[in-house]
Amino acid sequence: MTKISPPKVINHKVAVRYVQSLLKEHISGLEEVYDVDVGGRQPLDLTSRSATHGIETAIIVFDHFTLDKKGMIRYYTKMKLDACAYSLICTNARKKILVITDFQLFHQWKEYVKQKNKIDTGKLKEAPASDLTKEPREPSNYFVDGSGTDQEIRVILIDFPVFENTGWSKSSNKTLTFSQILTELKFGLLDAIDIVAPVGKSIIEGVGEPIDKNENQDYAGVIDYLLKRRGYVSSETPKIKA
Repeated sequence: MTKISPPKVINHKVAVRYVQSLLKEHISGLEEVYDVDVGGRQPLDLTSRSATHGIETAIIVFDHFTLDKKGMIRYYTKMKLDACAYSLICTNARKKILVITDFQLFHQWKEYVKQKNKIDTGKLKEAPASDLTKEPREPSNYFVDGSGTDQEIRVILIDFPVFENTGWSKSSNKTLTFSQILTELKFGLLDAIDIVAPVGKSIIEGVGEPIDKNENQDYAGVIDYLLKRRGYVSSETPKIKA
């Protein structure tokens, strides 16, 4: 399997800062983390701390993966997500949060956790999104893995990237997730080359700078990457030209 890398405009650091911008109103003192070893296998991305407990909230943002050609979660991705969960448990934080930025992967992981917990006698429960945040910036989905134990992890879907609709889509939505764009692509209502931004502006939420054309990172290229991540096209497929 050939590895694919996200365009610079939506790399991991950008995704983490977008998630932070959504959650900082609801989790006080939420800060980006650099090179913190908590004894796990995956580094933390965001934390909040207190003088008495240390890490109060620990967050890992999972945004880079590939599904197989059938849109199913790969074994390697399961291992990576399990490693994220283990790292969060190692923090001993009061709140342990795993953020998944893709709708399809989130629901694939949710089903996997359900099946795993049937064997491990663990618990899985739906949790109201109001426990974490309110509209307009509300995570689309949210469940708790290991509820009621000291290993409880909140798993949240926060779509990234999210695109501002400046008229390139016929949808009445002001913003669209990749899943919504994918639906339009499937039914021929949209072509990736139609996704353009006003001159000098970005249409990706949380990204202030426009795409650098010199780095061949137009929006069609971003959609091309997201398609490959979902398993729709092979990594060897030439980039869509805008």
